[in-house]
Amino acid sequence: MGRGKVELKQIENKIRRQVTFSKRKTGLKKKAHEISLLCDAQLAFIIFNTTGKLSHFSSHSSVENILERYERHVNALKINGGESGSQGNYALECLKLRSKVEALERNTRYGCDTW
Repeated sequence: MGRGKVELKQIENKIRRQVTFSKRKTGLKKKAHEISLLCDAQLAFIIFNTTGKLSHFSSHSSVENILERYERHVNALKINGGESGSQGNYALECLKLRSKVEALERNTRYGCDTW
């Protein structure tokens, strides 16, 4: 017998929420690493916890390189006329996130550990 369907909602207890966040972040990193190895995929993810602490992972190259590749892809779609409205939003969001990552990585170089 399997577990029943679990209703997803925010965990009220702050300590339990932080423990769950930490475990799930580790699991997400493991799954990202596995998919990058098994499928030879380049991927990156960026996570900000509730206090604003940055955690990120990239499979082959830096997060910035993957974001730049994404941006080039979206821009190529725009030029070729294949852009939908949501892709334009992704491009804008990508630019915003890239600048935030750059700023946070500059701060991280001065003693903050991300993992």
